Amino acid sequence: MSREVKPILPILLPWRDYQGNVLNIENFLRTRKFTLIYAITIVGVWNYIGSTPHWSDCYSVDFQITCATTIWAGEMFTSPINFLISFFTAPWFHNSYQHIFFVTFCTLIFTQSFEGINGTKATIFLFFGIIAIVSIICGLSMHIGHYLFPEYALFSDGLQRIWSGGSVGFMGLIGALANHSRYKWLMPAMLFTFEFWNRYFNGISTYITLAHLMAATIGFFFWGWYIREQQILAENSGVIL
Repeated sequence: MSREVKPILPILLPWRDYQGNVLNIENFLRTRKFTLIYAITIVGVWNYIGSTPHWSDCYSVDFQITCATTIWAGEMFTSPINFLISFFTAPWFHNSYQHIFFVTFCTLIFTQSFEGINGTKATIFLFFGIIAIVSIICGLSMHIGHYLFPEYALFSDGLQRIWSGGSVGFMGLIGALANHSRYKWLMPAMLFTFEFWNRYFNGISTYITLAHLMAATIGFFFWGWYIREQQILAENSGVIL
């Protein structure tokens, strides 16, 4: 699971494993299955289906179908099944060229690195699991906040906003990936700096910034806990990781 001496930045070249060995085609495809499927699919969806529909489209005749491509906090209690399903459908749809480029580029760097180190099952579990957790936390926060403070636009607008794309998922993987660094807080510091720029200079919304930081925090602490638990089990069984 880890090297004796961890790298400063645990970023893998796609054609190498965690020990630096060059992979043949078979091993490359085997160790990057989710990364390849996700990257190819989201680009295909963008090119052949198009962007995420606007929020207003959720009130059209095809309500269930349209909103299944987005995560919408407003559906948390009115249409909970659709809300849950959207955790697994919304990450495949994106709403702009900048969005699809950003997600694809970061997937090919960070998602494939995490998958190359920890395997496909762990990658899928964290990617969709963190999307689900962040969506539930944000949804509950919007509903509770709107109930307590109905005059605040932060909460009312949040209930009307839709979200799609895989950025929350790979932000969670970046947080988890930081545990494989020699300096665990380096990648979180870089990510925080990026999100500061993304919010105040690139103009991304407060909701997305908070969701990204929440995802990275959850990934960082959960995967750090998981690694420690695995090390304890290995030590108790006499195996050195």
